Amino acid sequence: ALLELKAPQAGVVKDLATHTPGTVVAPGTILLTLVPHDEPLVAEVWVSNADAGFVQADQKVRVKLAAYPFQKYGMLDGVVRQVSADAQEKTDGAPGSSRPFREAAYRALIDLNSEHLESQGKRLRLVPGMQVNAEIHLGTRTVLEYLLSPIQKLAHEAARER
Repeated sequence: ALLELKAPQAGVVKDLATHTPGTVVAPGTILLTLVPHDEPLVAEVWVSNADAGFVQADQKVRVKLAAYPFQKYGMLDGVVRQVSADAQEKTDGAPGSSRPFREAAYRALIDLNSEHLESQGKRLRLVPGMQVNAEIHLGTRTVLEYLLSPIQKLAHEAARER
């Protein structure tokens, strides 16, 4: 028998597991994600192992949206809400995909300061599922530190053997 699902509130469906009517799914399968209309949007990003030790809650973030080139439409400001306590292997985003990233990463949630971009007098609304790239402010370095960094690394690792 077919089962009809009803959402408790209006929202946007994303990450639909199947698009074929009558498809049989295994028990416990997540069929879809529902993003409520009246909830603020939160950006989900993945932080690499190399950067995870430097990212923490309340850090400032600049968010670029793939749908709107930042050179023309600008970026959104946000703040890191939380970073997962453990690394996870993240798939490429397609439901049922088994293609992981090269390494495990930490999931971070970012609270956005705005749910739209403004350009040339137009408001461009954000929708759930838009791809983002976050620049998390980790600190500052001088130009000299940038230039000397590879030399310091080489000097530290030079003349080592197994």
